Amino acid sequence: MRVILRQDVASLGKHGEAVEVRDGYARNYLLPRGLAYAATGDNQKRVAREERQAQAQAAEHEAQARELAGKLAGLSATVQVKADGETIYGSVGPEEIVAAIASEHGLQVAAAAVRLEEPIKKVGTHDVLVRVAEGAEATVKVWVLPEEADPAAAEDKK
Repeated sequence: MRVILRQDVASLGKHGEAVEVRDGYARNYLLPRGLAYAATGDNQKRVAREERQAQAQAAEHEAQARELAGKLAGLSATVQVKADGETIYGSVGPEEIVAAIASEHGLQVAAAAVRLEEPIKKVGTHDVLVRVAEGAEATVKVWVLPEEADPAAAEDKK
């Protein structure tokens, strides 16, 4: 049976390819799971239409990611932590940075987008890379302050 693949299938082919498979494999595995369509003219048009829609959606997501990266560029966020002098108790990770960005600027960023080589363990300012998507990244200045410090004092230091 000849089928058109709707997505990549290991050891069979890539999305959009027309391949010849055994009837039972097509009927019992590929077609019920939505991995392929029977190779007809209408289904070839359907796969082409799905591909155009996927490309348009990917372009829209890329544009949104670039817009978010543009908004993030040059921003600063303040994280208050318990500290003993310069050393903080514990560390500041991506979750705390994302929460600070969301609370101060109202921008939603995934914690996985924050790229830290190692958790922040010292009080002070740190430049943190935020990679929203491939090719869309920004550097955010993170102020790590002891809890008793006044965040307005950090703003004056800028």
